[in-house]
Amino acid sequence: LRKFYEDLKEYVESQGEDYEFSQREIRQKFRISKTGCQNYFNNLMDLEYISRSGVRQHNTFHYKINYWDSIKKLRAKVREDLNSQLSQL
Repeated sequence: LRKFYEDLKEYVESQGEDYEFSQREIRQKFRISKTGCQNYFNNLMDLEYISRSGVRQHNTFHYKINYWDSIKKLRAKVREDLNSQLSQL
């Protein structure tokens, strides 16, 4: 799920941060099954990382990323905290 989310963020950033996307578009871009994509989207919506932004033509849902966390920043902070604790020992 994390890898899918990171790939999704990278794709949306290349299109613009306010970009709205459909499941079909993402399935075709990442070449994943319909069921797998639906599971990813449901999990990300449960975690409030993405949300439905509306319904477009042919009753397709479009989604938008709500939470732009950065795994790199988080890892750097954890590394920094661990190093500071080690230096205190």
